[in-house]
Amino acid sequence: MRIITFLAVFLLFGAFYIISEKNLYVTNNEDLSTLKASYSGWLFSAVKGAAGFVGQVVKMEWLPDVKTEEVVNETDNINSSNVSGKS
Repeated sequence: MRIITFLAVFLLFGAFYIISEKNLYVTNNEDLSTLKASYSGWLFSAVKGAAGFVGQVVKMEWLPDVKTEEVVNETDNINSSNVSGKS
């Protein structure tokens, strides 16, 4: 429910921003068509930007490198043998 509320508020603020920046009167048919064109263009570019961002996140390598993991395991084995040898 919070996501839907966030999206609704985000879309409304986008519309209000366009209305205020272009000094549009929504009761005027010409201004209403200008709002529709500007809003659809803004919405398209916002979705395109979000898709690009998500695409870059998906392309990232999130898993550790196997070589790095082996070095960490070897270091842990060395540290545990030193600790047990000191006892």
